[in-house]
Amino acid sequence: MNVDDALAKEIADVFGLLGVLLVFVIAFYTYLLTQAETLMSEEVPTVHQRRSDLIARLTSTRRLLTALAVATLLVVIVLVPLELRVIANLLRHPDHFPTSQIGFVLVGVFLLALILAVGWLRQRVTGRLHELR
Repeated sequence: MNVDDALAKEIADVFGLLGVLLVFVIAFYTYLLTQAETLMSEEVPTVHQRRSDLIARLTSTRRLLTALAVATLLVVIVLVPLELRVIANLLRHPDHFPTSQIGFVLVGVFLLALILAVGWLRQRVTGRLHELR
């Protein structure tokens, strides 16, 4: 079994689990994005209790965003060894275009972009919290 075949088999094994993880991560982010946008667009309540409720919901959303970023980062960390092997193989054979390997690298890029998007959204929620306090 050559290097390309071994990597293709390992990538195929990982893609099954990764597919399930990505569905949940993307769904969770979509939910949090909608929730955060709704909370941030609310008028600043004048009644103290309503203001406290909004602060509590924003705080919970910020915690969930932090958890999502950490969970996504852990997935990236687990994938790094295989990502490095795939990238090394692609650099060794620049004339070869293995779709599964390039797709795997793109998944890593997508996960890093997702971490940045979660960080951006968390920063916006934090800004809104500072406005309310």
